[in-house]
Amino acid sequence: MNFNQENIEQDIKNIKMRTKRGCLIFVAILALIIILPIGKFIYDAEYREYPLIVSHSPSNTNTIEVVEVGSPWFFTSSKVKIKYKSIHINRPLHNDGVGISNENVMVDWKSDYEATITLYGDKQEPDTVEFTARDKNNKDKPSFRVNNTD
Repeated sequence: MNFNQENIEQDIKNIKMRTKRGCLIFVAILALIIILPIGKFIYDAEYREYPLIVSHSPSNTNTIEVVEVGSPWFFTSSKVKIKYKSIHINRPLHNDGVGISNENVMVDWKSDYEATITLYGDKQEPDTVEFTARDKNNKDKPSFRVNNTD
């Protein structure tokens, strides 16, 4: 083997290596271009929380937050999450596939430790959830209790 033939073989190996790298980089970029928008769409449609109401008890002792989770598809129901500290309850809200707003939710505080959350939808009767927070006299865990079920 002479010196010139060794250089040609080395050049061929280098070209093959660069081609493999280039293909790998192209596939990675293409995957990102496809996967990132699809992932963002799925996140927004299924998991993202859109705030509806943040309600404080009369003396600001407790706070309830109501959010829409994701967004409705076509004529499906919306998903609502009612949150208090680290606990929450999920409820459907049937609004004929239309997005919901703070007008679909009402929080009525009976005291600093008790509230009634009502969800209103165009295609359902009002859905009422009773909330009881833990206070000094009540050693039970905070709780949500659904009054009207689907």
